[in-house]
Amino acid sequence: RKWEQLYLEYERKGANPAFVTGGLGSLMTKDKFEVWVCLRGHPCLLEAGVNPAQGDLMCFVYDEGDRRFIPWDKQSNLNLV
Repeated sequence: RKWEQLYLEYERKGANPAFVTGGLGSLMTKDKFEVWVCLRGHPCLLEAGVNPAQGDLMCFVYDEGDRRFIPWDKQSNLNLV
């Protein structure tokens, strides 16, 4: 997904989008990794043996230089939200 797709999803679903996002804070690498996004129902959860119905999210960091999302870990391991 691209940021534009996430924004359109947020606009469509309002207060209940299928993702959450935030800044990396002290984990940030300036101009490289600055933000994260966690998605509900992402196929990577199935690959990790997680049933998406359990409510876990798959999290990614955004590579500012390459302009792409890189898999990070499950929300249940990261505790971002």
